[in-house]
Amino acid sequence: MAKNNFLIKRTRHGVDNRVYFLTNKNNKKLGVLKLYNKRSLKEVLHIKKTMEFLARKKVPVQKIKKFLIKEKKPALFMEYIEGRHSTLSSNKKIRESAYLMASFHNLRIPNFLEDKKITDKDYKKLFKACSDWEKINKIQMVYNAISMDYLGFLPKGVVHGDFSCSNILFNKNDKILGLLDCDHCCLSYFLTDLARAQIFFSFDKKNRLNKKKIKNFIKYYNNKRLLEKKEKENFLSHLRLVLIKMILETYYYVEVIKEVKFMSTKYNQSYNNLYEKMENLREADIIDIFV
Repeated sequence: MAKNNFLIKRTRHGVDNRVYFLTNKNNKKLGVLKLYNKRSLKEVLHIKKTMEFLARKKVPVQKIKKFLIKEKKPALFMEYIEGRHSTLSSNKKIRESAYLMASFHNLRIPNFLEDKKITDKDYKKLFKACSDWEKINKIQMVYNAISMDYLGFLPKGVVHGDFSCSNILFNKNDKILGLLDCDHCCLSYFLTDLARAQIFFSFDKKNRLNKKKIKNFIKYYNNKRLLEKKEKENFLSHLRLVLIKMILETYYYVEVIKEVKFMSTKYNQSYNNLYEKMENLREADIIDIFV
């Protein structure tokens, strides 16, 4: 679609939204248009407010250029950040990512952030929705072995909500240029961000935990924000809990309501890959990572 000598090209990004690049006639990217076709006006204005808060705190998020209504849906026009995604293939990338996450977690909590809790009720809904899957009973067994009592002892604060390979941009010198997709930023458990990131960063191609990677990530994270005793004690339980939610949500969107045509890449996780990670996760993988 062309307008005023600009081109608007849709990308493959986005699940509950549509993402477009605004380019000139030479295909130079000038900005990003994010159309929220499944979010309310109030929700998108909240996302805008959150991103503006993060920008003021020097977090490398995209700057909002304009809020608008497009196709009767709320949208944000943001700056385009030139950079490359990565699977944290170098120790420097691990360090930079861990530092960024810890700095994010050290932010003062703004009074407008939603407090997002983890409840058994949410999981029961997902299990019911995915009940036809042949692997659901095994996942349920792993879930039933986790007591959620520990959640009441975990520290909370500002979390990104989707700290993953596809949402971090690096330059050629392995410095972070941008942290994308702050739509899920909220007040929640720091451990959720930390655990979710390891699902993307710290498993090998055979879906086995890379102990060296996760140990390095936590070491660097601790340089900026020390993990508390309860976070260390319950890291494995929380990693499993986060994995289970990711497995069920991915299966639900791909196979149950078929809203997503999933393309598994090194940046995205299919529900079968996530299931294998859950299957391969052992207590021995975690036992000495905090030493």
